[in-house]
Amino acid sequence: MKPEAPANRSPLPQKLMQGPGGHQNSDVFRVFVQTVRDYAMFLLDTGGLVLTWNAGAERIYGYREDEVVGRPFSILYPSQDIERGRPEQELRSAASEGSYQSEGEQLRKDGSRFRASSVTTALRDETGRLSGFACVTQDISKQSTAEAALHQGEGHYRQLVELSPCAICVLCDNRIVLANRSFQKLLGASRPDDLIGRPPLDLIHPDYHALFTERMRQLWDREEVVAQMDAKLSCLDGSVVDAEVLAAPHVYEGKPATQVTVHDLTTRCRVPQALLETESKYKNLVEKSLVGVYLIQEGQFVYVNPKLAEIFGYQDHEVMSRPVLELVAARDRALVEEQLRRRTEGSVQSLHYTFTGIRKDEHEILVEVHGSRTDYQGKPAVIGTLLDITEKSVLENQLRQSQKMEAVGRLAGGIAHDFNNLLTAIIGYSELLVPQFEVENPVRKDIEEIQRAGKRAANLTRQLLAFSRKQVLQPKVLDLNQVIGELEPMLRRLIGEDIELRTLLGGNLHAVKVDPGQIEQIVMNLAINSRDAMPQGGKLTIETSNVELDDSYSRRHVAVVPGSYVMLAVSDTGCGMDAETQSHIFEPFFTTKEPGKGTGLGLSTVYGIVKQSGGNIWVYSELGKGTVFKIYLPRVEELPGVDEARPQSSSEKTPCVETILVVEDEPIVRNLVRDVLRKEGYVVLEAQRGLEAVEMVARHQGPIHLLLTDVVVPQMGGHKLAGQLTRWRPDLRIVYMSGYTDSAIVHHGLLQAGTTFLQKPFTPEVLLAKVRQALSQNR
Repeated sequence: MKPEAPANRSPLPQKLMQGPGGHQNSDVFRVFVQTVRDYAMFLLDTGGLVLTWNAGAERIYGYREDEVVGRPFSILYPSQDIERGRPEQELRSAASEGSYQSEGEQLRKDGSRFRASSVTTALRDETGRLSGFACVTQDISKQSTAEAALHQGEGHYRQLVELSPCAICVLCDNRIVLANRSFQKLLGASRPDDLIGRPPLDLIHPDYHALFTERMRQLWDREEVVAQMDAKLSCLDGSVVDAEVLAAPHVYEGKPATQVTVHDLTTRCRVPQALLETESKYKNLVEKSLVGVYLIQEGQFVYVNPKLAEIFGYQDHEVMSRPVLELVAARDRALVEEQLRRRTEGSVQSLHYTFTGIRKDEHEILVEVHGSRTDYQGKPAVIGTLLDITEKSVLENQLRQSQKMEAVGRLAGGIAHDFNNLLTAIIGYSELLVPQFEVENPVRKDIEEIQRAGKRAANLTRQLLAFSRKQVLQPKVLDLNQVIGELEPMLRRLIGEDIELRTLLGGNLHAVKVDPGQIEQIVMNLAINSRDAMPQGGKLTIETSNVELDDSYSRRHVAVVPGSYVMLAVSDTGCGMDAETQSHIFEPFFTTKEPGKGTGLGLSTVYGIVKQSGGNIWVYSELGKGTVFKIYLPRVEELPGVDEARPQSSSEKTPCVETILVVEDEPIVRNLVRDVLRKEGYVVLEAQRGLEAVEMVARHQGPIHLLLTDVVVPQMGGHKLAGQLTRWRPDLRIVYMSGYTDSAIVHHGLLQAGTTFLQKPFTPEVLLAKVRQALSQNR
């Protein structure tokens, strides 16, 4: 470094720094300001026209120097500020106050706005006359506002240097004579005196002494207008800073000097690393995402994350550059193509729809797509996410089906209840009439036809009650293997010789608690259904096993509670069913058979019995590949019991002299019961309502041996009525009758212990048997 100008050169006159009045001064100013890259620096004449324009101004505002010199600086302000006279006001304030600092919006060449902090300084000649303005602007859109207050009484050059965010110092006579705040901060100095007077090589790392000395020689020998080098600086605390050093000739207090600008490269080096870390975080989020992420351009996948490839059963590289429509079912390709076209053209901002996808193994899945338009490498594209909602869709369908079956069940139960009262009278009175006519009498034959029709109708109502889960069950702890073993001979006769029956019964099978008759009906109905699906023969397999249904299975199947179950599976190799048929098979009266070849209640009955027994039933079927029905019944810890021996009927008929109170609000049923009982010899008291029955018992002086009451009677339910009457007459026997189970005497269709129940519709014979059974019980 040379402390003085070469002998053949004269020192730069100080007046060159006094304003924009001379050519040499303009050159020196231009060299200085070009070393400052983060600030826009320019000079204005007294009328506000631009005279000079540095590289920082070009970067911030977007104008080249030739595009802005000679134009009013007001082009840098929004129109509303121009209308309010903001540019002129700033110049007037700077002229009157020496300098003026402001913050506000300014305009770039492209019309975009940014937040700017500006300092405008008035320049004056030796006589004090205003000769122009120096402007310094910083883009503070993404950083805090820099200190911009200029101190009156100091020269405009010192003010600009002192407040610059760049580290600037001035060297004269091989010593530091000026160090701005940024330079002090960079070198770890707490005050200017820590640096003033030091030789510059004290602050240059020894490895760079030779390079620095050579650059200074080239600068003063005019081999370089601005000397530039990357070096390491030695800070006062012993640390080392990577820096870019730029130096230019200067004049300081009339002496040749060097103005040095230092850019800290440490922060700049950190920025790419921070960008890399940020990019890595976002990449990790996408790569590890639990939803599929895609970028589609011109109908092909430009990018997919691992989850999207997994959804379709591929590796990442197998999906990249693959046409999107290859992963779409043929029936949905037009939909997907249209959706992508609309987003790519920008007719809609975002998309949300579902389509059927094709996995690599050719299985279909239902996917939900979210996406929006974007640009990639200068071309329109669609970016978004993709979810496999197959399981969700299945659960929603299961829930809708369950709700539908529940609603149909309530309707069927109500119909069955009303029909049971009518059928009780039809069957009962026809049975009473038959013995009154000779066998050959045509009237008797007509009555017998009425009987048969009534019994068929009663059978239908029982099936409806089974479906609606309103029948009365008498459950027992059973071993399903034993039940199937006892049914097997009858099943072989039922299905015929052209169908092979196989039983695969699990070992150590747990017990279940179900109604024996109902479980037999389940197996029979499913076997008949399978037989009808195999008109040309095939295989029918009945299987049992212990299973554990976990939380995962429960999440995929509505209404399933995790736990231990016994599975009963009935499968066939028949024609199978499509998805539409499967969605209706448990509905009452739905059938695929020809008219007259089925009521459509067989599978409905199975469904109702399973549900009322606390179990679940699922069907799995494909066209041409057969059908599997899987029933899961809750396991019980009890051991299967031994059937109690039925009491032998007595050949002697016991005289019927007891008094019976009949409580029934349906007149046609009440009259039938009264007539049957009186014909048998019983004394019958009858009431239509609960309170009427209470008053009758209170008035009656003689004994009342039995209360025969409907479960649902006006004013007072049958169960409550029985409770009140037994408090008065503890020996009173009770028989309940009802057409369905919505009552207090049953809990989810299960009879309470010791309850005698008469299911409607009933025949006179069954009525008398139930009455005699109740009267014969020991209390």
